[in-house]
Amino acid sequence: MIHPHPHWQLVLFDLDGTLLDYHVAARRAFEQTFEAFGLPFEPQFHECFVEINNEMWQLYEQGDITPQELRVRRYYILRGKLGLAFEPDAVSESYLALLGRNADLIHYAMPIVKLLHGKVPLGLITNGFTDVQQSRLDVSGLGRFFPHMACSETAGAAKPQPPIFDLAMHQHGLSDPSRVVIVGDSFASDICGGHDYGMATCWFNPHHTQRPAEPQPTWEIESLEALPTLLEEQP
Repeated sequence: MIHPHPHWQLVLFDLDGTLLDYHVAARRAFEQTFEAFGLPFEPQFHECFVEINNEMWQLYEQGDITPQELRVRRYYILRGKLGLAFEPDAVSESYLALLGRNADLIHYAMPIVKLLHGKVPLGLITNGFTDVQQSRLDVSGLGRFFPHMACSETAGAAKPQPPIFDLAMHQHGLSDPSRVVIVGDSFASDICGGHDYGMATCWFNPHHTQRPAEPQPTWEIESLEALPTLLEEQP
C-alpha cells in the first residue's frame, strides 16, 4: 500500500512527454490535417515540421513570441520550406483541433495517477495551449483526477519562468514550494524551472538522456512506476 510522505502537499505533473505521448499524437494530427486539406504527405514533411516546431516552442519558452504567434507562424515557415499551397491559419486551426482528439497515454500513467489519487493532491503544469490540453486531458480519461491545470497560455509565461509556477501554487492554495514535487520529462523547463522555484524535482527520463551537470534533480526515474515509492520519502 502506497502512503506518500505527509510532507508532500502536491505532486505536480507535466503533461506532454510525462503523462501523454505528445510525439505520437502530434504526428497523427499532422497527417490527419494534410489528409483533410487534400495535401500530399511524405514523412520528411513531418520531420521538417518537428524541427520548426521545436524552434518555435523554444522561442515561446524564452518569452520571445506569444502563444498566438506560435500557433500560426510555424505553418507559414513550413509552407515556405515545402513549397506547398495552403492557408496557414486554416491548417493551424485544423491541426490543433485534431491534436485535441489525440491523447495516447505514457506507459503506467493511468495506473500511477489512479494509485496516487486521493492519497496526495495532484496537479498539472503544461506549456501547451489551454483548449488543446484540456481536450486531450478529457479524451485520455485523466481529467477526472486533476482539479486544476496550470497552462502557460493562462499564466502568460511558460516553464521554466516563475509565473506559471505561481499559478500552480495559487490554484492549490499553497505557499511553500519545498513541499511540492514536480514530475516532468523536460530538464530545461520542468527540472530547471522547478528547482529554481524551490520545488523538489523528479526527472522522468525514459530515453536515458544524458543528464546536465546542474541542477541535480531530487530524483531521476526511467518509469513512472517508480514514482509512488519515492513519494514515501522526504528528501
